[in-house]
Amino acid sequence: MDGGRTLPLVVQNPMPLSAVAAVQADWGSGYCAHVEVTNSASVPTTTWSVSLTLDGSTITETWNGVFSGSAGNVSVAPAFEWNRIIAPGQTNDSVGFCASRPSGAGTAAVSGASGSF
Repeated sequence: MDGGRTLPLVVQNPMPLSAVAAVQADWGSGYCAHVEVTNSASVPTTTWSVSLTLDGSTITETWNGVFSGSAGNVSVAPAFEWNRIIAPGQTNDSVGFCASRPSGAGTAAVSGASGSF
């Protein structure tokens, strides 16, 4: 309180990276998606990683990333020096994958994103 006024609460985002698994093609029994990572910090990343939940899908093909994990949870990191750095205010969509899925399963979703600056 300041003289009877309520001051706005400013909350800092502890990790200035956000990510989505953007489906590019979907044919029912499978799909392909890009992992889009956005840097909202004022400095570039030096590397990053994203956690995905697969919702019943199985990854069948990947590009430009290192994919690890199993049982529906996968971590993704850049595979090359050129896609580790994300400039401030920019989005990297160079990493992607294709997956098969059983009937009724969904597509992958991002469960977390982290990085080094």
